[in-house]
Amino acid sequence: MTPVRARTGPALVVVGIALAVLVGGFALALAGGRHASPGGPAIRRVSGVALPARSAAALLRGVSRGGEPPADVASALVVPAASVLLHANRPPPAVNLYSGTVTLSVAAPAREVVTFFRRELPSRRFAVVALDATADGRGTSIFARYPSNDGFYWEAGIVVTPAAAAITPALGGGAPTSTVSLTVLELDDPD
Repeated sequence: MTPVRARTGPALVVVGIALAVLVGGFALALAGGRHASPGGPAIRRVSGVALPARSAAALLRGVSRGGEPPADVASALVVPAASVLLHANRPPPAVNLYSGTVTLSVAAPAREVVTFFRRELPSRRFAVVALDATADGRGTSIFARYPSNDGFYWEAGIVVTPAAAAITPALGGGAPTSTVSLTVLELDDPD
């Protein structure tokens, strides 16, 4: 009787594919998605705010143009520390007054994110001038003004909406997430 030897070729192909998928998934996990969260140390917590804050200056560098927004505006504006940058809309160079927008994902319920901005902005010299539901009723709009050292008032327009879970709760997508659209714009001289 002759010994029967198993063919290892097909099994090695399957093991190689599985290893490639595993290594690729690990590399993507290390990359952390599309963009990293803003850097910088956490800022002291304001009473009544559950989310830690970080300066938005690093995020705004991606949409700055010719020294705008000014450093005092950029450093006074804060975002939740765990914010992840999804998109940045840089203003066109032909626009007279500056306006730039960053869109963020925050792993927190919209109610918590609204409380964050409602309490953090006044603690950083922003005057909240309006807080209302969005036109579609799904989110909240917050408008706050800041008296900059450049002689102009600057406004932060913030829209917070609950994000729809992209993955089923069984696969870990059930945690509440919010989308934040943060627009910084230069206002005309009030006089």
